Amino acid sequence: MLDAKYMKRKGFFGSPYNGTSQFWKGLHKVKHLFQWGAEYIVRKGDRTRFWHDAWIGGMPLKIQFRGVFEVCQKPDAVVRDFRREGEWDIPLRRSLHGAVLLEWEKLWSILQDMQLDDYGQNEVSWALEKSTGYITKSLYNCLTHGGVRDKVHDILWKCKIPIKVKVFLWQAIHNKLQTVVALVRRKWRGSPLCCVYNKLETVNHILFECVFAQFIWCCVRDAFNLQDSLCLFRT
Repeated sequence: MLDAKYMKRKGFFGSPYNGTSQFWKGLHKVKHLFQWGAEYIVRKGDRTRFWHDAWIGGMPLKIQFRGVFEVCQKPDAVVRDFRREGEWDIPLRRSLHGAVLLEWEKLWSILQDMQLDDYGQNEVSWALEKSTGYITKSLYNCLTHGGVRDKVHDILWKCKIPIKVKVFLWQAIHNKLQTVVALVRRKWRGSPLCCVYNKLETVNHILFECVFAQFIWCCVRDAFNLQDSLCLFRT
C-alpha cells in the first residue's frame, strides 16, 4: 500500500513527502539517520540513488567524488538511469580538467566492474552491526556517542547513589554546569571571573581550583585519612 501510494517504484528515499500524510512526513524527517549505516547491494538499480546512497566504497559517491557530483546533470538519478545498452552513461554539465578529471577517471574505472541484473532485487545491509541486520540499539548508540562506549559514563550510571547526584556528576564531566563562563556564552553581561579567586569560573575551577573547593577537599582528606588519594590538595 505504501509502495503504491507514496514511493511509486522510486524507493523510500527518492519518494516525495510534500502534501502527504503526517505519518509519511515523520518518516522523512528521520530518514537521514538510517543512511548512516545503510549499504546497498545493487541488482536492478531502479531504487538505489546513484550519488546519494552508499552502494560503492561504503559511502555515497557524492562524498567520494565531490568534484564530479557538482557538475553532474542528474544529481537525484537512480543507478539504472545511467545505464544504457550495457554501458555507463553519466551526463555532465561541462568538460573536466585537473583534479576533477582524475576523480572522473577513478570513478569510471570502478564502474567498469559493476554489472546490473534486470531480474534481481536490491538488498540493504546495516553496516553498524556485524550481522548486517538493522537493530535500533546500534543506531541509538551511534546517535548518543558515535558507537564508542564511554566507560566512565557506564560506571557513573551504575553507581548506587541518588539520581540527582548522578545527574550533577554527569553535568560536571560533560562541562554542562551553569558556571559564569557558560552564562557569558549565553550573552550574560556579568564578569566571567570568580569573585574570590579572580580567575575564570569554569567547572574545573569551582570543583577543584577555587580556595573554598580546596579547603573542602582538604577537610575530606583529613576526615577520612586519605593522604595518598588526595595528595593534590595537601597544604
